[in-house]
Amino acid sequence: MWCIPQVDGEYVARMEDVLDLYAEAPDPRRPVVCVDESPVQLIGEARQPIPAKSGQFERYDYE
Repeated sequence: MWCIPQVDGEYVARMEDVLDLYAEAPDPRRPVVCVDESPVQLIGEARQPIPAKSGQFERYDYE
């Protein structure tokens, strides 16, 4: 997880630049690309889920 060390004028100005970019009308010549910095690869189950038993839920690894 990341954190913002200091919210100052420079940070706010850069944040406003990004928000202004997303508020612009779509232009097919200049597409906006979004990047999710999540550290998770969506490549399927890494481990097989453990089937549910009587009185228990199915168990699975969140990785």
